[in-house]
Parts: sequence; C-alpha cells; structure tokens
Amino acid sequence: MKGIFLLLFLSAGVVHAQKFSFVFLHKNPAAPVASKEDTEVMMKGHFANMERLGKEGKLLAAGPFDGGGGIFVFRQASDAEINQWTSPDPGIQAKRWNLEILTYSPDHGSICVVHEPFTMVEYSAIYFRSDIRKFNVQTATATVEQHRNFVSKLAATGNLVASGIFGDLDGALVVMKGETDASLWLADPAVKEPLFIPEIKKLYIAAGAFCEKK
Repeated sequence: MKGIFLLLFLSAGVVHAQKFSFVFLHKNPAAPVASKEDTEVMMKGHFANMERLGKEGKLLAAGPFDGGGGIFVFRQASDAEINQWTSPDPGIQAKRWNLEILTYSPDHGSICVVHEPFTMVEYSAIYFRSDIRKFNVQTATATVEQHRNFVSKLAATGNLVASGIFGDLDGALVVMKGETDASLWLADPAVKEPLFIPEIKKLYIAAGAFCEKK
C-alpha cells in the first residue's frame, strides 16, 4: 500500500498559501467487505482520481496511515468543492473511508508539491482532536496558544517535521520523525486541560511534502 500511494504532480515547490484544506480518510469499520478483485479495481480508481486531481493542481499531497486510511491535502477550498472533487473516487463511493475536512494553518513547515522520482518516508502523525466542553470553552483560545508554544519548543530537538492548527478550535496536527513516545504528549497543556485528545498514527508520505529537508 505505502509503495503505491503516490504523489503525482506536475511541478515541485512550496505552495504559497496561508491555509490548506486537510482531509482525513478515516477507515470505516462498517464498510462493506469487498473481494480481493473488487478491492484492486477500487484502489486503481482511487489512485487514478488522485492523479487527476494532482494534475489539475487541486490535490497537493497525500499519504496512507499504517493500518488503513490516510490524508489528502488540497489547496484551500470549500467542503462542497472537495466533496465534488473526491466523489468520483471508487473507494469513497464504496464508503471505505469516512471523510473529515478541516482547514489547516501551518505553524512549522508548509505543504510542498513533490514530483517523481520521490522517496516515501515514515513519520509519526499526531492528530489532536478538539474536545470543546462548557468547562474549557472560555479558555480554549489561550490553551491552543499554550499548545503552540509547547510544540515550538520541540522544534529545537530537530525531530519536528511540521505542525499546524485546524480551524480556530478544531484541533491540531504535529508530524514527527520516526517513532514518538505517547507520554510526551501528555505534557502538552492542551492535552492536560483537556482540550485536545491526541491520536498517534504512522504516516507514509513523499519526502519533502511538508517542505522539510530531504
């Protein structure tokens, strides 16, 4: 899977945008069971749709999670536009994944278009789900800033690849090199609040997709 989940684009370089549309393809445990042959046809159409969107300059980066699901990163667009762009995808039509669309604002790194030949790398992606409640809503904005400061200090270790915020209070993303210790994130002020709930996944993506040095 990780070897064929490719980024297929026309040119390379940083995408100069303040925000992006970030899509999580969450593995759907209730998806209908497909045969091996049907799955192969489905995935062929999945990659074909990705290639089309890349050539059209809409899809900027993509990569699978270990165990199923993955991410798409688009130029900033409305939910309706993204749903329209992804609707021809046979995997999405078959409800193989549940899509979650979020606006992504990078703090560290950005999104770079990568072209062939490229090397797939493994990173730890920490998705911080937002858990807004009555008891934390008043301090949520300040807590997000504390999270950002916490993550900024990690940049000094050299293991931070990228980080950013989803929406205003819709969660956050941190991408780290290699494995990451779950206990590290328990010290995050937004996790201690608790405002954010961390989920750690292995992400396979083309080196340089987050504008990191290859």
